[in-house]
Parts: sequence; structure tokens; C-alpha cells
Amino acid sequence: MILLFISLLLVPALVAADPPTESGIVYRGQGTWGIYYANDDGTRLVVYGFDPVEYCQFIYDFDVLPFQGMQLPVDDVAVVVAKGEEIRTTVWPFGDFNCALFEIVPPLAGGTSRVVLTDNNYYGVPTERTNSWSLTAHGVLLDASGDEYGFQHSFHCTWKDDRLNCHSKIRLR
Repeated sequence: MILLFISLLLVPALVAADPPTESGIVYRGQGTWGIYYANDDGTRLVVYGFDPVEYCQFIYDFDVLPFQGMQLPVDDVAVVVAKGEEIRTTVWPFGDFNCALFEIVPPLAGGTSRVVLTDNNYYGVPTERTNSWSLTAHGVLLDASGDEYGFQHSFHCTWKDDRLNCHSKIRLR
């Protein structure tokens, strides 16, 4: 960002020039969004962008998540980054999205977190490259007593040659 700004100040003629063909097409927007992940050992579930209790009662109220993408002309691949600063987040003491459990088991903690999603091949177009997508999140969540917990979640998946490899780690401290 800083280098781009400096470059535009030093060489204003670049602003008027057409982008090179390999630059891709940048697009920005926002959309309603919600997702959930279990950690690797299946003992915790984190839900982002919606209240799972409401969802199980057919109330669909999702958070808005801004995103930016770039359509690359090579292999028709889209690279996407989405960032949300105040995304609803709850951590549950079980690893499955289970409406019956959401009704009777309270979450370990809840609140909002900062979430960043990246995907180097949004449409999953077959290419020579490894398809990779990830999510990172952090924040301070509260338990039912109002005690604060530091929250971190990292999720990363790769897909190459029909092999899918995913890891998810949910931390409350």
C-alpha cells in the first residue's frame, strides 16, 4: 500500500496507462456470510457470522463480510481475500454442527472476532498450482460468567492431485 502510494506520487503517468494484461481484474464487494469449523481433534466447534441457535430455528441472520478479489487471466483463477473486524463468534464444547446440542449446551465463549479469509483459487479451477485456502481469527470472547478469554483460530486447507489436507486449531486462553 505504501509502495503503491509512493509510486503514484513519483510517476503520475502510470495512473493514466492501461493495466498490463497479466494484472487481472480487481473487484470488491460485501456479502452476508456464515461458516463453522471443528478443530482437528473434534472437541470444539467455532461458528462465525451467525447465531447457530437462531439458525436452527430457521432465523437466517448473517453478518456482512467485505471482500476483495482479483480475476487472473492465467488459468481463469480468482484470488479472494475477505476481512471482517466485528464478526459474531461462538466456541462450543463439541465438534459437530448439531441443532439439538446448541439448544441444551451453552457455548464456551462468545463475542466478536477479527476474521481474515484467503483463497488462491476461489472457483476451484484445475491448475498446475496447489489450491490453498485459509482462515485466521482472533479476539476476546466472554464466557457465561463474563470472564474474558483470548481467542485464536487458524484453519488451512490445500488441495492438489485429488489430495485434500486440512488443519484447524481453536484456542481459548
